[in-house]
Amino acid sequence: MHHSSLAATCPPVSGPQPDTTGAAGKARRNTESCAYLAQSDARRKCAKSVCSGCAVGVFDGRDGRPLWNSCRFTGYGRSERNQPASVTHSVPALPLLRHRPNTATPIYSRHRHTDDSFTMPYCFDQARLMALAAASRDQYQSALPYPHTVIEQLLIPDTARQLRADFPHPDDDMAWDRFGAIGFEVKRASPHEERFPESIRHAVHDLNSGPFIRFLEHLTGIEHLLPDPHLHGAGIHLSKRGDHLGIHADFNWHEGLRAHRRINLLIYLNDDDWQETWGGELEIWSTDAARKEKSVAPIFNRAVIFNTRSDTFHGHPTPLATPEHTYRRSLAMYYYSTERPADELRPVHNTLYKGLHVA
Repeated sequence: MHHSSLAATCPPVSGPQPDTTGAAGKARRNTESCAYLAQSDARRKCAKSVCSGCAVGVFDGRDGRPLWNSCRFTGYGRSERNQPASVTHSVPALPLLRHRPNTATPIYSRHRHTDDSFTMPYCFDQARLMALAAASRDQYQSALPYPHTVIEQLLIPDTARQLRADFPHPDDDMAWDRFGAIGFEVKRASPHEERFPESIRHAVHDLNSGPFIRFLEHLTGIEHLLPDPHLHGAGIHLSKRGDHLGIHADFNWHEGLRAHRRINLLIYLNDDDWQETWGGELEIWSTDAARKEKSVAPIFNRAVIFNTRSDTFHGHPTPLATPEHTYRRSLAMYYYSTERPADELRPVHNTLYKGLHVA
């Protein structure tokens, strides 16, 4: 709509009017027309927004003052437009924009890059994982003794190899948390992302991303999952000869997130020639911690995903028999939700170890 027709429908503007005749007036009208078009574009964008009351001033084409606010949000997908300023909240109008010559190439064009060099792939194949979730969902949720699955080659192979090559050693400055409760937990772990090698830091971000969480939600059937940017208890885990992790059920509450722990993801980054005699298998135990139900070897780029409850017992309790300078390496990620089923609710607890907290 041209500014002259707009002005005809608006209440009159009081005060002195600028001279609009001659070359100066023509230049002013051109400038204000450009500004009005820019404001009209902003109005269209504003009307599409889900906001709590945004407003953009519409100009009368003469003195640059707003006649009314263009948009007052009244509900999702609905707005009252062309309301007098007296019935809307008062928001300063956008300033007049100077005329900018048209250019063939936009200053900023989102999602228009055709050069693959502008894209940064995730550490996983999203399409593959979503297909896997659709195919494995029922099997996951019905698995015994509790919902779980084992996925081979979870990460893109080249990425996984890079993570393994960059994985810190025991003497590296990772601000390692050293656990030394013999019979229960002897290992090193670090949640300190700022000290991670760049490749591992990027992988952590990818595994906390929306696409990966959507995969987990489809696979597990658990909705509204939350990532943990603090990596509480998670991050990089490293065990050397003699280290072990007793059979246990994990802590069930993240005080920082105020959320229930729901999903564990363990990705193994061990050497290709990992030997069965070295041990280190993840043992999945019955929900009463009475017997071992399954063992999973920590093969390179193998992932284990399982529900986390107060009775999902697991661990690798036999001390490692690896050669010197050969380590059991894993990347651990945990996921949460603000609610959980009533039959899973238990008092808040830390890690529950078999032989210490349970028989």
